[in-house]
Amino acid sequence: MDDGLGPTEGGTEDSGGDAGGSRASRQGPPGVVLEAELELREPAVEALQNPRRIHLTVEPPGAIRDRIDVTMTPSRIRIEAPSADGRAFARELELPDPVDLDGIATTYRNGVLDATLSGRGASTPAPEG
Repeated sequence: MDDGLGPTEGGTEDSGGDAGGSRASRQGPPGVVLEAELELREPAVEALQNPRRIHLTVEPPGAIRDRIDVTMTPSRIRIEAPSADGRAFARELELPDPVDLDGIATTYRNGVLDATLSGRGASTPAPEG
């Protein structure tokens, strides 16, 4: 899968001792840790959901492409990315429905990270009105 983020190692990781048996999935370089001296900011996020997918648009302007780290569990996603100008972006979101950890596609272009997550039993949103 070409995720637009460059090479990944391992693809998925097992979260280890989690009693619920949930796995974690990681895209990006292994073990990215944001340096303490970077100014930490939350990037803007837009989320769209349909019964089969969740699409996230995240704006970490100036993020270093090779150091964007996306970590997921079936119910959460965390995005971390340092930038060249001394900032770092980190955002963790609870997902409205469980997702398939093998069903993520990401791209990073012009300062915008797009992530499409395949739902796993995603519910249909209630009609408005």
